Amino acid sequence: MPAHALLRIVQQSAAIAVDPTVTIKAIPVAAMPLLAAFGIYSVWLSIVDVRYRLLPNRILRPALVIIEMFILFASAAAGDWWALLRSLGGGAALFVVFLGFALLRPADLGGGDVKLVALTGVVSGWFGWWQLVVGIMSAAFIGAAIAITIMVLHRGRAPTFAFGPALLAGTWVGILAGPFLGG
Repeated sequence: MPAHALLRIVQQSAAIAVDPTVTIKAIPVAAMPLLAAFGIYSVWLSIVDVRYRLLPNRILRPALVIIEMFILFASAAAGDWWALLRSLGGGAALFVVFLGFALLRPADLGGGDVKLVALTGVVSGWFGWWQLVVGIMSAAFIGAAIAITIMVLHRGRAPTFAFGPALLAGTWVGILAGPFLGG
């Protein structure tokens, strides 16, 4: 990574640390209802996944439909129809990639995670490709940190944990911090 890019990331991270509202100011007003709905689903799905190790279709399917309606309204309010297409493309791309992972290693990634990543992809994709990339990479780092922690605490035993909260947390990092991390 070039030194100027690293310096920009450090400067933007410092700005966020000093004034966290800087991230809120960067979010379009049209997206606020979308983020409120996604926030509710993030908390609900995280609790269910941690508690039952399950992301049920009866929550995920309506969530995807409702979030897509909010994305449609946000796109109309912002007059940004490319954001709608990018959202659909982001959700589809992540769904296909994670479906491939799930088919290769079904014991490591469940169908609920595959459907959840489609939801996180449509949300972060609405904000931009960079937010989508930062979100999924953040989810991978958060998931890896959880796995390493579990391995250390359980003396090298293979970790099993609910990946949904890591996906959701990473998505929030991508949406809120992505624009300030070089995007």
